[in-house]
Amino acid sequence: MTLITNATEFIKMSNHNIQKYTIAELQQMDKLERESILKNGITVGEFHLYYQPSNLTIQIDKISKTGLRSTRREVDLELCSTSSDVLEDIYCLHNLADSTGELLAAFLTLFSVACIENFGGNHEVFFRNPEKLNWKK
Repeated sequence: MTLITNATEFIKMSNHNIQKYTIAELQQMDKLERESILKNGITVGEFHLYYQPSNLTIQIDKISKTGLRSTRREVDLELCSTSSDVLEDIYCLHNLADSTGELLAAFLTLFSVACIENFGGNHEVFFRNPEKLNWKK
């Protein structure tokens, strides 16, 4: 099954079911759904991604078969102030030895929800705004 059919679709895990969202649908996602993603994160395969508003990071943990978590990557959103910064993080995630398309899609979904929470708009803010964004408003 292909989870990403084009660059404008994202996934969200809900009760272990993968759902696809377009950018427009993600923007229309109700506040309770976004809050659930912010609170619970997204689990994809052996990875759990979650937003840490206290230090403005997205944590990517790998979950072992025994249930132990180890941090695989931390994305510091304060350093993501331009589109090239974000693309660098996407590229780094893509190059992880155990990276999958689902992992990248989950990251983009969580990143977009964090953008909505902080700026009132999704990740498109980065690609349309020539100014650097300040996550610490």
